[in-house]
Amino acid sequence: MFFYYVYRYMIGDKWIYVGKSDNNIKERIAAHASDPAFQKYLKDSVVQFCRLPSRNDMDFMEQALIKIMRPVINVNFATDIVLPFIYDESKIEWEDYNEAKQNKHPLINDRLSFITPESL
Repeated sequence: MFFYYVYRYMIGDKWIYVGKSDNNIKERIAAHASDPAFQKYLKDSVVQFCRLPSRNDMDFMEQALIKIMRPVINVNFATDIVLPFIYDESKIEWEDYNEAKQNKHPLINDRLSFITPESL
């Protein structure tokens, strides 16, 4: 079974990075520790993640969050996607990656939703 994750690095309310991983989020996050772009943020950042039901959802959400939140490290701000929803942070339950790792909880979160124009 495959899992699809979108994760973010945050310092307070500031978005540092948004990324995605299909299936092995641990390896993906560990890889950032050696990336020079992350070095000045690692000590103070919190990594959070959410699980998505499909690769398409993962790809779309990553691009949408980069376009909307404009994280510091993400270089690819320009996308051609048209966002068919209004981003509502309160509708996404981000989980703390380090806490989940320490408690050996499965890295999953099935409660992800957006407010769409159709639902208003």
